[in-house]
Amino acid sequence: MTLKLFYIDSYLREASAKVEDVEVKGDRIKVLLDRTIFYPEGGGQPSDKGVIKGEGFRIEVEKVEGKDKIWHEGRLKGRVPEKGEEVELELDWEW
Repeated sequence: MTLKLFYIDSYLREASAKVEDVEVKGDRIKVLLDRTIFYPEGGGQPSDKGVIKGEGFRIEVEKVEGKDKIWHEGRLKGRVPEKGEEVELELDWEW
């Protein structure tokens, strides 16, 4: 289950997390994290957007979905992140 940091502090713009799972299709990627600041889509509300980055890669997050397990989907630039790897999260606050 993903820890929903947005319920703890709705003004968080940055945080760190750990990669729990990864799915890759071409330059598209879905990442499951142990915790997140990205609010998922639901009830007609669009999801947050932003960036997940680590050493040697960057994911432009375009879609976030799920309830218990929250998946972050977007365009991958660089290498594929590995399970257990620490990443940095940044919200697109203007979005």
